[in-house]
Amino acid sequence: ALADFTAAINLDQQNAEVRPLARGQVYYNRAIAYAKRGDFKSAIADAEAYLKLVPDDQAGAELLQEWRQQDEN
Repeated sequence: ALADFTAAINLDQQNAEVRPLARGQVYYNRAIAYAKRGDFKSAIADAEAYLKLVPDDQAGAELLQEWRQQDEN
């Protein structure tokens, strides 16, 4: 799944301005996949990229905070 999300991000780079929500969703999904593997640093990086594209998502911001706390432990 991680490779598929990464491929989608790479393919969609030229359309980033046109489809920020769709691109953001791929970052969000990959962040969740990283978090499930315990890779919180990568999950945090993708969640931050997602929130730049979709800044009003409170649930995404809450997940980011949760992953930051788990990364500190």
